Amino acid sequence: MQPPPVPSSHQAPDMRPPRGIDLLGRAFFRLLREKPLEAAEVRSLRAHRASRSVAAIFSDGRAQATSDAPGENSCEAWHATDILALTGLPPTAKLLGVALQWLRADVVGDFEAHSALLSRKDSVEMFGAKGFESVLRFKQSFLVRSEDFDNYVVDAVLDVDAPSHTVVASFSCLIPGKEGTGTDVITVDPADFKVYRVRALRHTGADVQAST
Repeated sequence: MQPPPVPSSHQAPDMRPPRGIDLLGRAFFRLLREKPLEAAEVRSLRAHRASRSVAAIFSDGRAQATSDAPGENSCEAWHATDILALTGLPPTAKLLGVALQWLRADVVGDFEAHSALLSRKDSVEMFGAKGFESVLRFKQSFLVRSEDFDNYVVDAVLDVDAPSHTVVASFSCLIPGKEGTGTDVITVDPADFKVYRVRALRHTGADVQAST
């Protein structure tokens, strides 16, 4: 699949600020590594790309800001971490970690990550596609895989709903013809921590409607 023309407003990768999803992921996986029990209490995350920082709100209402800095503790490879191989993690921490990795796969068109994170159960469904192979084909039909173009901007996790195994995140779609903002609702199977359903609500753009 040929990527669409990159809008002139898009800067080269080495000139633009860090991706919001990478700021979110690095901040959460650092916390996951250093304080796993505290990571399980995160209920929302918001990235500030200009200042390279992330604000987290915890279940007790406490807020915490962290700065994104390079170095051995930066968790640059957070998106490639097999979170299910990490022992002793609370379920809520796994839930948010998997959801963040799924969101990044959408942003950059990482179909291998989609395949690894997606449930293989017959019940998997999103946006009218049912079943593992159908969902992957759906993703590959419109997401762009390119170093010069991101499909979405994801700067915030709005809620981690642990009882329903669901994470809610906001997005801005950059795909030509599909531009607009919205909310993703990602549900993870608690039995194996694989994504099995994603719903979206479009706030602006050509398809301002609820999708399942």
